[in-house]
Amino acid sequence: MRFILSFSVLLVVILSAPFSFAQSPSNVSPSFDCAKATSAIEKKICSNKNFAKYDVIINTLYQKAKISAFATGPSNQLKQQREWVKDRDTCLKSIGDVDNCLEYSFKERIIELSVADLFTDFDYSIAQIEKLQPNSAPFYRAIHEYISQEQSQNRDAKIMNWLQPYYEKLQKEYEYPASILADLEINKISDTISSDKSFGTSIAILGIALEEQLIMPCTALFKKPELISSMSAYFGSSYDGQLIRNDCYATLPPLPNLSNLNSKIMKAMPQCEGTIRFAIYRDNSKTLDEIMLAQFEELLGKNSKDTKISANSLKLIKSNNALYKATIDELSNYYLQYFPFSEITKSQIDLILKNYAEDNINGC
Repeated sequence: MRFILSFSVLLVVILSAPFSFAQSPSNVSPSFDCAKATSAIEKKICSNKNFAKYDVIINTLYQKAKISAFATGPSNQLKQQREWVKDRDTCLKSIGDVDNCLEYSFKERIIELSVADLFTDFDYSIAQIEKLQPNSAPFYRAIHEYISQEQSQNRDAKIMNWLQPYYEKLQKEYEYPASILADLEINKISDTISSDKSFGTSIAILGIALEEQLIMPCTALFKKPELISSMSAYFGSSYDGQLIRNDCYATLPPLPNLSNLNSKIMKAMPQCEGTIRFAIYRDNSKTLDEIMLAQFEELLGKNSKDTKISANSLKLIKSNNALYKATIDELSNYYLQYFPFSEITKSQIDLILKNYAEDNINGC
């Protein structure tokens, strides 16, 4: 559901970014024992000191990312890491340059894990981002500062200073996104920090001025719920596919039943026509984020009880009845563990899931 830049674009952007390490001996070792390396990919990493360094960085970041964005309980990074390893290993079968494929794979994962660890070890994480994506680093600094520090003139000055170049670039080069900001009453750089909602909106739209897609740390959405505005669709066009995404699926505790149910819903979703589909997909994805983050005020709005569920949605639920009930139980336990004061009921969870299915299956 989330927009992913094409491989060729990302490869050019990432590989063109400066990436330097302190001088290391030529026999630098990866995170595993090269004497015991058996697979072709392990031997490839052991034979290339840069790959060995990347492997060490990824292992360091991954160990810290095992704790969820709630700062308690496991994250879903184990599954993500296994999937990444599988994707990385396919580089050996690449028709193109194997080394370039591996370079891209390592660097992409370093960025993902650095964002996941932004509030766990900021200095180490931002250092990796600075090396790989220097243009996006000011955004991550701004997000971290906004979340971590109390409001003050010093904090606000730092954030505005980091975002100012991108605000100016948007005004000069991106007329339509700039007009959307103005419509939302963000008319000057100081307006970007006037509220949590404005900050989230500004981060999303200003990110259009970047060549790489930003990732919103799920920790930020958890700590300041109104930043979920950064996940909204604003354009009704392909621009919505370029907006900042988040890492909640990877950094929150695993919800396997919800994930499986969501896959069923996605398969049943029709292919929406035109560029408006980007907005539809993004809004539906935002609802899934709200479910995982227990943002019930949005999920249980005034009109939700009046929502009529279509025959298509009811058919999907009925055909996956065991999974559907297991998902309700899973979410009920999840909310009890991580949001013990929410007082959400199973009947309300049922309503939330039905509305989510309806929005996807009949949302075009």
